Amino acid sequence: MPTTTVLLLNVVLGSIGAGYLAYGRRNSHLPASLCGLVLIIGPALIPAPLPMVLAAGAVMAIPFLLRG
Repeated sequence: MPTTTVLLLNVVLGSIGAGYLAYGRRNSHLPASLCGLVLIIGPALIPAPLPMVLAAGAVMAIPFLLRG
């Protein structure tokens, strides 16, 4: 059973992912859209808080690195 921390992180990271997805679709920015999907689905697959935050941080940085 997930802890409160993991559940809260899932909600927060999923919300950030929804924002990335909306931004990516509105501006036709494929990396942001894909990162949004990963942020929505990914945290549910990682059971521990620290790896979840580290992975999400890396995914959140990708659209900024691929800005053109």
